[in-house]
Amino acid sequence: MIKRLLAVRQSHTLPLLLGNTLEHFDKSLYGLLAPFIAMRFFRTDNILHALCLIYLPFGIIYRPLGAWFFGRIGDRLSRKKALSCALLGMSFMTMLIGLLPTYEQAGIWSPILLSFSRGMLSFFAAGEATGASLLLLEGAENAKRNWMSSFYEMSGMWGVLLGSLSVFLLVYFGKVNVFWRGLFIIGGVAGYINRWIRQSVIEECVEKKVSIEKKRTLLAPFITIALVTGFAYANYRIVMTMLNGYLPAVCKVSSTWMLMVHVILVGFDLLLFPLFAWLADRISKERVMIIALALVVILAFPLFQSFSRPTLWGLFVVRFILVVLGVAVGATYQNWAQQLVPYKYRYRVIGMSKAFGAECIGGPTVSFSLWLYGKTGWVASPAFYLTFTAILAISAVFYSLRLTRKAALSIDV
Repeated sequence: MIKRLLAVRQSHTLPLLLGNTLEHFDKSLYGLLAPFIAMRFFRTDNILHALCLIYLPFGIIYRPLGAWFFGRIGDRLSRKKALSCALLGMSFMTMLIGLLPTYEQAGIWSPILLSFSRGMLSFFAAGEATGASLLLLEGAENAKRNWMSSFYEMSGMWGVLLGSLSVFLLVYFGKVNVFWRGLFIIGGVAGYINRWIRQSVIEECVEKKVSIEKKRTLLAPFITIALVTGFAYANYRIVMTMLNGYLPAVCKVSSTWMLMVHVILVGFDLLLFPLFAWLADRISKERVMIIALALVVILAFPLFQSFSRPTLWGLFVVRFILVVLGVAVGATYQNWAQQLVPYKYRYRVIGMSKAFGAECIGGPTVSFSLWLYGKTGWVASPAFYLTFTAILAISAVFYSLRLTRKAALSIDV
């Protein structure tokens, strides 16, 4: 049948990718700056306790609500309107974090305000993260969607690279305690620039030949996407966030060195996304994801155990391996998720499943892993949570194959 759908002109791909770069620049700042500002907002003399508190999943309630709110706007009115509102809120909350008083200045109100600001940031981020990828991939040809998915993820890593490089330079020159607020304010301004850039994106009705959509439950794709999202966020937060504070605490390496390694690995990420998109076209995206997840299950404990006798080269290799496996799962993730959900429910279902996976599964990763290390003193203890989420994700990808076969050609677009 022929159906009229909202899509994006291919000439507007660049604004969507550039907007995603600026959005990830905002998101990366908090995770990277947390080890340097944790004790400013929480009254404790123990850095591990401060890190556990600042990494608490404040968005565990806010993010699902944001996904539901913006999902209704995106599915019923316009993807672009939902995305625009979400961006405004994200920009404001990012800037607000840079203006918050410390514990010495406001007492108990300091961590309360930080928790609220992070929660609201998650509320708005839930709408942005889904909207941009939908606008981009729904307007792409089927044969190009693995590549567009990888380019979208790669554009996000450019933002992480910019944020990482900014924090590294402040640490290297010893200015992080002076100018950390400035980075959040710059991040907020970048968000407003992001919104301005995306104003050039035009949704237009196009006619596409699609199959008749059969009535089917949305619970199965919701859970499936949530489980894979949970692993993606768990691995990302361990590699890109937790290890920057964890390794200096347990291996006595400098924060400056860890951030330098972080910047190098993020840069290397950019080269991997097209590689795994090409591989997904050759052997299928599901096979690439399953192989990568299986390797995480096999290697997680040996990799973390190597921290008991650390060398600088060994620490680099461990993070390198986890980065490669994470990219293998994430490169075609957007395309994989969208094919599981019908067009008219896509913004809500994908948004809420991502929110649930990111906050309820991926959110506790850092705090739980640090708590477990504090209780056991075992350097490999963070591998428990990563392995658990990888096993859940493998089950989800296998089940997604069943969903696509069962649905046959019932997914539009």
